[in-house]
Amino acid sequence: MVNEYVKNHWDECLLGDERLTERAKLMGEKILEKPDCLIPQQMVTWSATKASYRFLDNPSVTYNDLITPHWKHSKDVTASYDTVLCIQDTSDISFTGHAAIEGMSQLGNGQGQGFLLHSTLAVIPNHQPLIIGLLHQEIYYRKQTPRYETQKDKYNREKESDVWINSLRAVGNPPSGTNYIDVMDRGADIFRVIKESISQGHNYIIRAAYNRKLENETKNLFDLIRDVTPMGTVHLAVKKRSTQKKRLALLTVASKKVTLLPPYPSTHEAPIACTVIYAKERRPPEGQEPIEWIILTSLDGTKFEESCKIIDLYAMRWVIEEYHKCLKTGCKLEQRQFKNSERIERLTGFLAVAAICLLHMREQMRTGQLTLAKEYIPHLMLEIVSKKSSIYAASMTLKQFWIEVAKMGGFLARKNDNDPGWITIWRGWNDLQKMCEGATIMNCG
Repeated sequence: MVNEYVKNHWDECLLGDERLTERAKLMGEKILEKPDCLIPQQMVTWSATKASYRFLDNPSVTYNDLITPHWKHSKDVTASYDTVLCIQDTSDISFTGHAAIEGMSQLGNGQGQGFLLHSTLAVIPNHQPLIIGLLHQEIYYRKQTPRYETQKDKYNREKESDVWINSLRAVGNPPSGTNYIDVMDRGADIFRVIKESISQGHNYIIRAAYNRKLENETKNLFDLIRDVTPMGTVHLAVKKRSTQKKRLALLTVASKKVTLLPPYPSTHEAPIACTVIYAKERRPPEGQEPIEWIILTSLDGTKFEESCKIIDLYAMRWVIEEYHKCLKTGCKLEQRQFKNSERIERLTGFLAVAAICLLHMREQMRTGQLTLAKEYIPHLMLEIVSKKSSIYAASMTLKQFWIEVAKMGGFLARKNDNDPGWITIWRGWNDLQKMCEGATIMNCG
């Protein structure tokens, strides 16, 4: 069964040769079946494996050629929605520990090798967040910082932070009737990035990194907002990470309208009016750093309910971290053993889309405890899973559905097991698709 993503993307690649397009379509289909496997395991036959390596070595094929149809498709889909979160983030793709790979740049303290991947993910912020896909993604390589440069030289030269602006320009203006909200972390707290978001017709939610000077205020940004009287408190579910426990945090919330002054040397530019929202955790668990967010936004957050909604929208930023995790762990991008960066870039053009599929399923499973599966899952698939699991189809939740699918892919579902991983869900999904295809053929016969 040809996956819908193949139909929508790789057969629309403009590679200048129908044979290359057909090869991209075949490779995409095989990679989607086993995204965690190496090329020989994915392609099965030796002839298909050799053809795939020739494709990955072809200089007329680029990463952008392979991924652009996906960006276009994602943007077309966003036109059907009123509000879309455009979540941006950068992740290190590290090949440290491999043999030297031609074309890589330094990572970390200079001892590592790899590249940086900057992604813009489209998410619909409903009670069940909907992953649309990538609106843009850029691979870039770290360059040496010039020595003894002035602050003015630093401002004018090309630098890593320009990737935020490049992504905003690549996404472009939103479709008519759709509100794009750029959600970005502290790396995007750059005056030029905020200006670019406004110029593209977007709204923005950015976590502040700098204690900026403000117009008509004696205090700087952080000092001012920390002194504002809180409007109330709100609970926020905090996800487990290496440095923090999973918990329900109680946040005090304050907000104020401010005007940001441009930094040196662009002091001639117009100031930017925005709302700043302050969220600080009360009584965090012992040994845990309290959550403290200072958020800049173009949305109106002066009322308590509006501020709480903006905090919830910013909290959805973690979805893009999960996406990069899908790419690294689920698709095992960092474990590929190629000799040059060009091969890895072209392979990323396939795996970047496969990771979207994994993320979509995993997030439905994680957040679908109270959502009925019949609202999202085709009837035939739901009936097959219902018969295999003895769970009534009409009452099965999304979480139950995906756990049962993961069991088909090898998940044991023992009493103390955590949620199933990406790969067991994906393998079960492929098996379920084949069952549906077989059932459809039998019905036609």
